[in-house]
Amino acid sequence: MRPLLGLLVALGASTVASAARADIVTSPERGADLALASYRVSGELVDGTVHLRVRYDVLNRSRFADRAAVQLELPASAVVVGLRQRVGGDWVPGRLLAADAAAGRFEAYLDAPFVAARGAALLTGDHGVHELALAHVPARGRVGVEYEAVVPACYARGEWLVIFPQLDDAPTLTAPGGRIEAAALTSKRLGVPVGDACVGFGVSDAQPDDVVLTWRGPSGPGAIGTVTSVRAASQTITAVDVAVAPRLAEVPRRAAVVFVIDASKSQGADGVADQLAIVRGYLAHAPDARVELVVVRRAARRLFGELVPAREVAARLAALPPQALAVGNGSHLDRGLELAATVLAAASGPRRLVAFTDDRLRPDLADADLRQALAPLPLDAVAHAILPTVGAAEVVRELDHHLVQVIDGWGGIVATVAGAGDPAPLLELVRPIRIEQLTLGGAPLVDEVREGDGYRHVAIDADAGAVAGLIWGRTWSPTVAAGPADRIRAGRLALGLGLALDDADVLALAHLTGAVTAFTSLLADRAAWTPGGLPDDGFEPAGVSISSICGGSSSTYGHSMPSVLVGQASLGPPRPELRSLLAERVAGCAVGLDADPWVLDVEVATTGVEVVDVVARARGVADLAAQVRFEACAIEAGWALNLDPGFARFTDTFTATFAR
Repeated sequence: MRPLLGLLVALGASTVASAARADIVTSPERGADLALASYRVSGELVDGTVHLRVRYDVLNRSRFADRAAVQLELPASAVVVGLRQRVGGDWVPGRLLAADAAAGRFEAYLDAPFVAARGAALLTGDHGVHELALAHVPARGRVGVEYEAVVPACYARGEWLVIFPQLDDAPTLTAPGGRIEAAALTSKRLGVPVGDACVGFGVSDAQPDDVVLTWRGPSGPGAIGTVTSVRAASQTITAVDVAVAPRLAEVPRRAAVVFVIDASKSQGADGVADQLAIVRGYLAHAPDARVELVVVRRAARRLFGELVPAREVAARLAALPPQALAVGNGSHLDRGLELAATVLAAASGPRRLVAFTDDRLRPDLADADLRQALAPLPLDAVAHAILPTVGAAEVVRELDHHLVQVIDGWGGIVATVAGAGDPAPLLELVRPIRIEQLTLGGAPLVDEVREGDGYRHVAIDADAGAVAGLIWGRTWSPTVAAGPADRIRAGRLALGLGLALDDADVLALAHLTGAVTAFTSLLADRAAWTPGGLPDDGFEPAGVSISSICGGSSSTYGHSMPSVLVGQASLGPPRPELRSLLAERVAGCAVGLDADPWVLDVEVATTGVEVVDVVARARGVADLAAQVRFEACAIEAGWALNLDPGFARFTDTFTATFAR
């Protein structure tokens, strides 16, 4: 086997060369000394497929003419779509015929008496096994042959890849505009085995000695996607291709960013610290941003009063008094959203709203109220809702969370986010890095396609519907490609990937795409030629020369085990009582009221030990102004509560009634 050392070349070279698997020539008739000479293979990337052009001379070193059989060695899923042979100084193109008709015409050359030093070339095959037969290879002469094959390429880590198995006696392999290297080196450069990187394209793993042809993918930013439907005889094939550039989107320049900090008691001081860690991680990816922080408890308040440069945020926070970020009762997220939206409405440039919440909100706060609070936010802004948590930096999308509908229209995401350590994963809060929830006609295709990676779906789909995915919170759809070249490409993918098609559908696609199948073959001769066999040139039987080669393949299998969660119910402590906590303060509020009897109902909504809403209703107070003051005082008494740990297990509304 030829060594791989020295075969690597720089990306972008117009021609690169390497060893690769060779076709195998044998003599099925007279045992002539046959060989392949001037053997060249060139690969060109075309719309996510690689067009291989293979050319060589079938050389006969014997003193007698013979026939030749060539076993084609091609990458997996290759479809042969072209053939021609050189006779004298002219190239004779192949034509696609029904397999029986092509075989009958070729056999006429085998059975007929000699006419001229020429013959037909027949290319047959199915499911990756192809053979080329030459009816006449002249004594001490040669026949030039060229055929074309189309191979589905994989897109991974920003590159298009095709695996080409390597064996001895290999041809010169070139890849204009690309590069060629050993599969082991490709895997090392990608950081994962080639097969793992290409899992979304159905590519089997490569052997270490295999050769990989690679081309650089889209430079971005953005994503390239196409969807094509092609009708065969009775079935429709849908082909979906997605290739995400190494950078899906750019970081907005000098963005105005307002963070809404949840300083409710249910967050606690540690929860506020977790939010600030996420803020720091965000700004590490947006160092030129202009920043404001809005702190939310019962009310919402701006911390800086202006948009300050990101580089000054740490110092400005350090200079604040401790109470500025102290936790308190109240989770009025709506007030924080409204204030942040108002600030951004007056800002210039790209606008971003990042709202933190533990989602422990007052019971009467509806999603419609939250969406209404965002009304001042311009539609070209982006709004994220973040559920902060502890741990190493991570962004986990919450696609089914109720807040998704709240921020719908502003293109952001709802996610559980941790911010400790390396802030690299928090880049997804600053700009999108993947396409998610790719569907076909509403049916799931793949959960995500990340930057630099791709995905291909080729299947029999009748009335499949539209293809759509999400980039952040906005719908993304690939381009519908319906031209003749697009339909041919989709048909070739279907044939190469071995879909379970009916015979009539295979035949229809073969005629559409010009492909060799079990029902079609390529025959290169001229219709005006009279078929003629081998000459009587003094041949004496002397055995048959045969060369053979064996190759192997491997498969990668994944196994998953279900997880089982076991829980045990417990009765828990009794429900806490509210009245005793408020009695003294309510008595103070009642001082100065008339001596008439009155009744006061106080409702306190809680999320654990945090008060999130207070309502007070008095009856029997003769003076209306006095009643309003009485109720307001009781409400403030409720908000001032520091609930004991007995409330920690309850998110509920507690009621206390007082009377005189």
